Amino acid sequence: MSQPFDWGALVNAFLTAVGNILTEVAEWLSANASMIASVILGVGLFAFIYRRVLTRFLPGLREFIGGILA
Repeated sequence: MSQPFDWGALVNAFLTAVGNILTEVAEWLSANASMIASVILGVGLFAFIYRRVLTRFLPGLREFIGGILA
């Protein structure tokens, strides 16, 4: 007769795998934190300059860029 399935081992294996994945993601984020911050700041700075400065002083540029992106 076959032995009953061990659900505890299955749950432990699943939790171990999830823990390993989360550990790897955290290590990758910590290794690349400066690059991620630079990208976020760069995109934010571009959005600020585009929305506040260029659209006020050069309205034709907004129409031109809007036409390209739309």
